[in-house]
Amino acid sequence: MLTPQMEERLNKQINAEIQSAYKYLAMSAYCKCKSLNGFGHWLFVQAQEELLHGMKIYDYIVQQGGTIHLLPVKAAKADYASLGEVFKTALEAELEIGSLLDDLANFASSIKDNTTFTFLQWFLTEQVEEISVATEVLDKIKLVSESGEGKYLLDREMALRQETNQTNQSK
Repeated sequence: MLTPQMEERLNKQINAEIQSAYKYLAMSAYCKCKSLNGFGHWLFVQAQEELLHGMKIYDYIVQQGGTIHLLPVKAAKADYASLGEVFKTALEAELEIGSLLDDLANFASSIKDNTTFTFLQWFLTEQVEEISVATEVLDKIKLVSESGEGKYLLDREMALRQETNQTNQSK
């Protein structure tokens, strides 16, 4: 059974994950409007993953007999100065989610909620990968700068991103 404080924090994490998905959808739309469909695809898949993360927490709260409180989602930024700014924003979003998850795990540990602490380990591990991948894409964008050929090749690479098994399972 969840404490009221843990339930509240988990509900806030659902909101953060959904807010992150919303940001990725907006970034995907921006890229697709700029004919960067590969980047748009990559960002869309990322949005799906963020939604799934929120749903995992949703399911956990329900399994623990808690109550879901869906919070408002803010409008996402729709326009960017460059592709680099898009992925800088993506990296910042991943770092923010990582920080929130660290705080949540620390809180679970402090109140000796070992079940929730164990549940959160998957998210913490996943976040290391998310930050690494966002950093890698941003680094590649910086390497090619704004050169058309480099951006074209990276766009093709981004289009190859496959949906994860967890994304496929939700269909």
